[in-house]
This record gives sequence, C-alpha cells and structure tokens, in this order.
Amino acid sequence: MTTTRIYRSTDSGAPVLSGQVGSLHALLKACLVGTSGVAYGTGPNEKAAAGWSIAFEDVGNNKIALQNSVAEGGTGMVLRVDDNGSGSAGAREALCAVYSSMSDIDTGADRTPAAAVVSVGSVWRKSNTLNGTARAWTLNADELTCYLCVHDDGAGTPGTYAAGDFDSEVPADPWRFFISGRGASSGANPTDAGSLFLGCSNAYVAAATSTFWLARNLSGSSGTGPIRAALCRLANVGDGVVAAIGGSTNNLVASSPGGAAEYWYPALIGCENTIRGRLRGVYIPANRLDGVAAGLDREDAVGLPANSRLTIVRHNTTWGGFFAQYDGHLGVESRLGW
Repeated sequence: MTTTRIYRSTDSGAPVLSGQVGSLHALLKACLVGTSGVAYGTGPNEKAAAGWSIAFEDVGNNKIALQNSVAEGGTGMVLRVDDNGSGSAGAREALCAVYSSMSDIDTGADRTPAAAVVSVGSVWRKSNTLNGTARAWTLNADELTCYLCVHDDGAGTPGTYAAGDFDSEVPADPWRFFISGRGASSGANPTDAGSLFLGCSNAYVAAATSTFWLARNLSGSSGTGPIRAALCRLANVGDGVVAAIGGSTNNLVASSPGGAAEYWYPALIGCENTIRGRLRGVYIPANRLDGVAAGLDREDAVGLPANSRLTIVRHNTTWGGFFAQYDGHLGVESRLGW
C-alpha cells in the first residue's frame, strides 16, 4: 500500500529551490529517493523519502532519471529531469519528460510528450531569476506519483508540475502514466496557461494547447504516441481556470450550494470523448478560491473522506496578466492514501 508524503520548503533541512543549475535535480532526488530512505531532517524533523528509485543519473550534467515503484503497484515509468540550464530560460527552468523505460540517461521508450511535438519536453519552472534566491514550494508524493507546486517564482506567478501514474478506467492499463508542466520555455516572463489547470470541453476533449500528457491513447496504439488530456470541471463553476466546462474563459461565477462552505470533487481526466481515469489524490474545488495561497491546508472539506487534509496548489492560468481570478487552484490529499 502506498504512503502519502508532503514536503515543504519550510521544513527543517529541506532542499532549496532556486534559479540555479541543479536545484530541482537535488530537490526531487532528496524527496523522492533520499538517502537510506530519508529525504532530509534529523530526529523528530526527519522526513521519509517517497519510495522512488534512481534509474540513471549524470551528476556532472545535472540530469537524473527517477523511477516509480513497481513493488507498490506502479508502472515503473521513469521521470527524466534535465536541470543543467539548457533551455532558453536557462536555469530558471528544468526540462522534463517521462518514459515507459530507459536504457541510459538520454535514451528511453515512449517519450512523453513526444519529441516531434514538443522538442523541449515538459517545462518545470523553478524561479524567475538566475540566482540563489529561495522559492517557496510544496511537494506531495507517494511511491507512484508526485505533484510539485512552486508557490511564487518571484514574478507573482505560481506553478504546479506533476508526473507519475494515474488511476485508469482501462483495466490493466500499461500506459497509465502522465506528465504535466508548461508547454514551452518561457524566458523571464512566463505567460502560458499550461499544466493541469486547462479544462477539457463538454465533449471530454482536451484543447490543442493542453500540456497535460498521457503516454498513449485509450486503445494503447503505438501509432498515436502520447495524447493531450485535461481535467473535467463542473459547468458554470470553478476557480478562475481558463476554459472550464460551460463557463467563461475569464472570470467564472462562484456557485457553491452551501454558501460559505467549500466543496470538492475528484479530478477526472477527460480525453478522446471519454473519461480516461482520475488523478491520484487530487480534487477540484466547486468554489472559486481567488487569491487563496499555495501551501495552505484544508481539513475535512465537504465531499472528502473523513480525516482528509488537502494542500492547496496553484497555477497561473492566463496568457495576459497575473491576477487573482486567473490563479487556478487544486487540492492534493496530504494525509490519507491515494
């Protein structure tokens, strides 16, 4: 059985995430794999690592390939992180991709997103500046899946990046893994929507701009390669997310049946005119949560199991400006198993 973990930049001994080469490499290596099972900290402040393993690592070039746990029911997918500053934004961002397997640090099968479609891969933004300024972050993870939220990159812009397995509606689905980030290297001023926060259409079809990628289509056909997906959202409600189902593409109307209460529902994945599965441990708010800070916890919210605790993650979701009503919100379970 997998075990949910939460790591925070405010923890004693936590890695520092910054706009310098290698900072994301070090953070993910520590939290997902650790040293002898320990991510960081000592004594009562010790944090156990999430239970992934290192498939390959090129320390000198700040590349690492991290594999989720087959022993705990995972696909064995591999997350490759290139954190050497080779993108157009330099060390502000790392370039990532997932694979069904890898034979060395630079070679793997079923690269997602496909190189022919997105050559740089999935862009995970660390900081708006090329220096050692520490950025606040939270990482929710278990042995199969991880969700990294950078609370503010220094330009008032939050970002959430994720990879690993999802819960598939396809029996024994060998392609039940994904990655989500930004769709392009964004220099000093990121303005793309990207990540998990772009909703699918009423027909459960992902937009052509979605940067949430599943490894294969519903049939698993090798001819199609990776496929774009998106989250399914309630009609006419939401949290300021662009292109929510049935809602405005700008400032959505809050509509919670309980007034001041917050309501949450599972993060279902839509693509190819159907529901493919759901994101493990993730919930979508039925309320708008304008301006609610990343990293805050929500205890026993409506629609969640008893003793649940959600950690708020955010992503800037507009191409035109960084305003509270455009900051998409999700909740990631940080106490109960996924």
